[in-house]
Amino acid sequence: MILIISRDFEPTTDLVIDWLLKWRLPFISINDELYNDVFVDFQTNSLSIQGINVSRFKVVWFRKHSSSIDETTRNYLTKNI
Repeated sequence: MILIISRDFEPTTDLVIDWLLKWRLPFISINDELYNDVFVDFQTNSLSIQGINVSRFKVVWFRKHSSSIDETTRNYLTKNI
């Protein structure tokens, strides 16, 4: 599964999503408005996005992500996926 982290109304991201839909590749896209769908549990050292544990993601694409994602979450994604 692919995780896309971008900003709202980002045309390049939209083109990639169109391609992923065409090829029926599983993905989740979050943007500035959906960061509240990210859950970090520091006691169990786990992170989930829209209820999906990050261990299921094989690829993460940061495309012009917002500064709304805190450094701890960015570092966790970078090191664990």
